[in-house]
Amino acid sequence: MSEDRTSLPRVVIDSEVFFNVAVLGPRRFARAFLQAIYPLAYIVVWSAEVSDEAARLRRTTLPALARALAQRLQEARLPHDEIYTGRGKPRATLYVDLDAFEWGRARDYLKVIARLRMIHGFMPLPCERAKKKAKPS
Repeated sequence: MSEDRTSLPRVVIDSEVFFNVAVLGPRRFARAFLQAIYPLAYIVVWSAEVSDEAARLRRTTLPALARALAQRLQEARLPHDEIYTGRGKPRATLYVDLDAFEWGRARDYLKVIARLRMIHGFMPLPCERAKKKAKPS
């Protein structure tokens, strides 16, 4: 029997954060980032690829698009809990998309991980503690 992860903070991540369309594969560090936050969050993948409009344009169904994205995530070994197929913006504790997340910058990864650790009541990461100690003169 698998554990119930639905009580964890919900993190909605845009699939563009995972996949680089130019190289048709997972972005660098995607797997390591998701493995780091997986114990701390219920990961919901949102994608414009999985929408009513995309299904209409591709002449397929929403469940078929969701299965195709799930297969891409599985092939890339990217852990997740759910693929969002609803309408509108999914409910979340924390959103991660390309507008707020510059892929490849370590501090962006650490901000998400530090935020999840604080939600769980864990101590901040060493880099966050050092930032608080260094007060401007």
